[in-house]
Amino acid sequence: MQNRTLRNLSRLQNSGATSRVLNLHRVERRHGASQEHRARPLFRSPFLNTALIVKHRLREHERELFDDYRANATKIILPINREDLRSGAQYAFVDQRGFDPILANLVGDGVDGLMDRKTLSILDSLPSFDPFLLRERLRSFDIDPAACYFDISEADLRRMFAFLQGELRQLVGLSMGPGGGANLATSTASLAQKILSNSAGEDTEPLRLTLRLERSDYVEGVFCWKGFLYYKWKLTQLKLAGPALADQIKAVVPVGRAEPDAREYIRGARIRIVKAIVETRAQVEESLKVYDRAYARLIEARDPGSFRDFLLQAPNMFVKLGERLGVIDHVASFWAYRFPPGWPPAVSAAELMDIFLDFEESLGLAANDGGRNWGTAEVLLAS
Repeated sequence: MQNRTLRNLSRLQNSGATSRVLNLHRVERRHGASQEHRARPLFRSPFLNTALIVKHRLREHERELFDDYRANATKIILPINREDLRSGAQYAFVDQRGFDPILANLVGDGVDGLMDRKTLSILDSLPSFDPFLLRERLRSFDIDPAACYFDISEADLRRMFAFLQGELRQLVGLSMGPGGGANLATSTASLAQKILSNSAGEDTEPLRLTLRLERSDYVEGVFCWKGFLYYKWKLTQLKLAGPALADQIKAVVPVGRAEPDAREYIRGARIRIVKAIVETRAQVEESLKVYDRAYARLIEARDPGSFRDFLLQAPNMFVKLGERLGVIDHVASFWAYRFPPGWPPAVSAAELMDIFLDFEESLGLAANDGGRNWGTAEVLLAS
């Protein structure tokens, strides 16, 4: 591990970004005293289980830590003083050169160390730390940590609240029956708050009885329901930002000198990236229509059985939904970070190629980059 004072570590600790930051330090502070957290930790190592794990875009000097070309890596940040994050941290990247000896020195090389190495490899393979994608991918490898590791961030919860009320209003109205309209807004807000706070399993007994679910299945079903509502909200946000993002990607012009091959790559990559974003978003919309149809049967046909069965069978959809939304979110969030509103998009051809290559790889286009391979791309970037 390398010692380094991270000036923005406190800001990262308070970050609301669910998809890019897995904040185990915060989880431990909030839930470390609970029996479930102690019995089912994400990592066996207490050091790793209080880390901040970040999807990090590599800087030029950091790429030298890897034997292969990559634009992004999974960064493990271990605070030096867990009570005062301003003291800085130690950090390393998953699969950087010499990573296994670094990790073994931290967690050992016994069974627990091997399990933690496996968990880190799974986290590294994910496009984001979306909590629903994270849970399903871990479960596919028989890793089942406590539920507190899969909470939605506070910032996303605040942004989701109004959307969630709109989605639930009709259901709440039906359950209240005639004459209940005066309390509809209050009751809808209450149900939305319970679902988002993970208390629906304890506080919404009439809904459990309506869906005819055993209590354990009901807790699982509400978690899955929250997942679909999260993905619908996330898609809505990305669609709102989509037209401006597409226009900016198509319009940005590199400054300074650029080789003809670089300009040709940039010209073609713009089209491929925007097209892939649109197609990926359409695939997400098609998947979410399955949820919409099941929910409509609950509302319009008063068929709770179909909705119940859908919720219990639905988690396998989270992997594709999470992966697809994760790559779009990565493109949108990095573009907004690199080219903030109100600032002219000044960027060299080499850097723009680097950004586009990262986007193409994330969107699954690395093998379809106009006949170039990654080795050629590195030459172009260096020219």
